[in-house]
Amino acid sequence: MSEHPSISIERIDGVPLIWAHLQAMGIIIEEIDAHFDTHGNWDDALTLGETIGVWMTSMLSDAWSRPRLPWRR
Repeated sequence: MSEHPSISIERIDGVPLIWAHLQAMGIIIEEIDAHFDTHGNWDDALTLGETIGVWMTSMLSDAWSRPRLPWRR
């Protein structure tokens, strides 16, 4: 008796997809870093362009970028 191969389906999450697209475009990270200097108190962990890229990735993955109004439920 032959065994059937197990097939698993993995969900592709939007966050790595959006981040890779922003890096491939090069507009967000490189252009912001080229035009704006980071503050002297920032560590060398993330640049300003990477910080804005992470923030934009978070906003785009949520798909709701405006605040919820109290009269809309």
